Amino acid sequence: MHFASGTPAHVLDELSKFQNADGGFGHGIESDIRMPHSSPFLSTLAFQILRELDVPSSNPLVQKGIEYYEQTFDRSIEGWDPNGKKVDDHPHAVWWSYSPIETRLDPLVQANPGAEIVGYLNRYGDLASRELGDVATRIVFEAFDSLPEDMEYHA
Repeated sequence: MHFASGTPAHVLDELSKFQNADGGFGHGIESDIRMPHSSPFLSTLAFQILRELDVPSSNPLVQKGIEYYEQTFDRSIEGWDPNGKKVDDHPHAVWWSYSPIETRLDPLVQANPGAEIVGYLNRYGDLASRELGDVATRIVFEAFDSLPEDMEYHA
């Protein structure tokens, strides 16, 4: 059970405090990234809870979150910039420092958090653009195909 003996409704109420007006999540939902702004990566942490609680697509947290993922998919880099430049303006662990993206995302970044986001787009397919789901799924599978067999644990 989340939050000690809290009910799912209580968990969702607490989770809503991390959601921004743009639909993404921030506000220290990840202790290693203390920025208030939304990011695709930080939003995956909220969606992990939404998935675990089996929250339906009729829930506003889910609706706004899926809309956020649609708005932040960047075709020029073929994926989601995990945290963006604003991460450097706030306390964060050194491994979360922003790295400029020259042309397109590294395949590892396309796959993580891209694969997880694609999973949420499919799980909530009634809310997500089919076209985006198809494009993002193709990109993630291509990224997986280019990754080495032996990778570091976090990868």
